[in-house]
Amino acid sequence: VRMIPNYVVEKLTPNMLVGDAKRSKFYADSTIKNGVTPSDYTGSGYDRGHLAPAANYKFSQKATDETFVMTNMCPQTPELNRRSWLALEDYVRDLVEFHDTLVVLTGTYGDAGKIKSKVTIPEKMWKVAVGKRDNEVLTIIGWIYLNSRSRQSVENTAVSIDDIEQLINRDIKVGLSDSEESTIKIKRR
Repeated sequence: VRMIPNYVVEKLTPNMLVGDAKRSKFYADSTIKNGVTPSDYTGSGYDRGHLAPAANYKFSQKATDETFVMTNMCPQTPELNRRSWLALEDYVRDLVEFHDTLVVLTGTYGDAGKIKSKVTIPEKMWKVAVGKRDNEVLTIIGWIYLNSRSRQSVENTAVSIDDIEQLINRDIKVGLSDSEESTIKIKRR
């Protein structure tokens, strides 16, 4: 049992990023018996890394609070969570501004060990963004990051959706053709 999400899906719009919702507190998912608690990470050397970031939900305190549930977390190195992955989350939020909707999938891959023999530490993190404006697909891009202490950049980790599908051995359903999934496209207008 991994005790971390395989992936989460978000459908983001520009108005979701605006508001005054504040940072919340981590909490266990009450629907899961013997699930992960915030204290499971204590002293592990890993951050509680959001898959759906709180900053994507500034329009609502309730929505922001819900991103702090432990079923939205996975162990990330502090360097990844606070620097490289944060830069990617900021980049994705910037992309939202150019689209009516941006569908974002964020997931975990692999097993680099466990925290307290319970919580799987993912070897890699991945993210896909597909953006539309006026029903035209403007953005198709993915990223794969190592869950490591090394500095990684948005530019150097960009991949196609096909690359992520090969990594996770699963088809990602985002309404694109196979040829679109094999390309990287970012168009701002």
